[in-house]
Amino acid sequence: CEAPTAAVEIKARNYAVWVGTAKEDLSFEGLTFKGATLNLKNCTRCTLTNLTLDHPTYDREIRELNTPSSHVAQTLVAGQHIALKNIVVTQSNNNGLLLNGYNVSLDNCLVSYTDWVGALQYKPLGVIGNQMSVTRCTVRDFGNAGVTTAIPNVAPAAPGKPQQPPEPMAGRRLEVAYTHIYNGARVGEDTAALYSGGWAAAGTVWHHNWVHDTTEKCIRFDDQSENATIHHNVIYNCGEPKFDASSGLNSGLGLVAKGDGHIIYANTIFAANFSEMCLSSCIEKEKPYRHQYPRILQNAHSQIFNTAAARAIPNETHYGCECQAGGSPGGNFTAVYNGSDLRLVDVAAHDYRPTHDSPLVDAGVVWPPYTDGYVGAAPD
Repeated sequence: CEAPTAAVEIKARNYAVWVGTAKEDLSFEGLTFKGATLNLKNCTRCTLTNLTLDHPTYDREIRELNTPSSHVAQTLVAGQHIALKNIVVTQSNNNGLLLNGYNVSLDNCLVSYTDWVGALQYKPLGVIGNQMSVTRCTVRDFGNAGVTTAIPNVAPAAPGKPQQPPEPMAGRRLEVAYTHIYNGARVGEDTAALYSGGWAAAGTVWHHNWVHDTTEKCIRFDDQSENATIHHNVIYNCGEPKFDASSGLNSGLGLVAKGDGHIIYANTIFAANFSEMCLSSCIEKEKPYRHQYPRILQNAHSQIFNTAAARAIPNETHYGCECQAGGSPGGNFTAVYNGSDLRLVDVAAHDYRPTHDSPLVDAGVVWPPYTDGYVGAAPD
């Protein structure tokens, strides 16, 4: 018999396309990159369509929170008025796809098998900017956080320095919608499949996403988050599987929303192994290892309604999160279903509609404009 044969391929360069200066009206279509990537530093009115990036980047080191040096390649698309559509990024041990700028849209993408090293510094899908939109994507099988978002805002002041006011809310928007995120945190801990935090969360809208099967938290607005909107998401199997003694014991949280001013409604959250919904309700903790904004009472003005979240009960174990204050958050907390039997049509087939006899049917409250157009005696 003949001996089997195999090809050995060697990475020859970091970049197949690298544009370091400002460019306008560039278009890339129907290309496949293997073992190298593209980097657009400052592009205006650019389009990227039907691209596949296979093994685009690699880093020998585990960076943790250390900024990668300039020699570490990044799949970066930055600039303004950029449209990306039908993009595949797969098999990168560090970053997947990074978007940065103003009025950048990404539609119909697949990001898979990224951040093998499990470092929070590396993002499978990182989105930073204003008027940003991610729709109809799948982000799966990643080592740490999955999709991370931020709208740039004023940084926290150093101790003893005056804090500048935040950016005005008007005109701020970053959307992640109709996106499927799963099989996350396969290596790292204390992370979330869909993540943001701080004043950079203000203006973020996460809606109509499926987020499930991650060993850590599913959706998280972290310390000192402000004015985010979370609605019509399906969230489950958070903290699963438990791959070591610590993961899942306190990390299996469905939706975590620290800070204040959030609007949370029409979410379906179940099968988290610690708590389905975690809303801090005490003064923000002092964290001496980082600069902080002025600390406030959390979720005193948040609006939470028409959400199914088993074990979202008002005591310090669940609402308190890391706070030990207890009690339900301030603001409004209305029509939150705490049962575990939601009676959904077929979770395995991703059919998350309630059956006709589900306790979720007609169990919500009318809350204009968020519930306009509902069918039945009341919103589900």
